[in-house]
Amino acid sequence: MTALSCPYLASHVYASAFQCCVPDPAKPNARLSEQEEAFSCKINRALASGPMQVTTDASVAEWTHDREVKVIHEGTNGWTCFPGNENHVGDVPQILHQKLST
Repeated sequence: MTALSCPYLASHVYASAFQCCVPDPAKPNARLSEQEEAFSCKINRALASGPMQVTTDASVAEWTHDREVKVIHEGTNGWTCFPGNENHVGDVPQILHQKLST
């Protein structure tokens, strides 16, 4: 059976494709604030520090000015990703396991 031999199937496929490609007017895409965008960038940069199998369930943290670790996103697998700072040489994104950091 092909889509042409079954008009219902063809119309269903067309309707599904249309819904995927056209944004819902009831939910317009809201622009992120600068703070939300910077926060999202930090998390993405941290999660890029290791393989996806590890970073999927990893925590994301950053160093404060007082040299304390501030957890941004809590994970479940014992790994912690740090975003680093793209404006400082040598402060690269990294990933550490809790057993190695003690």
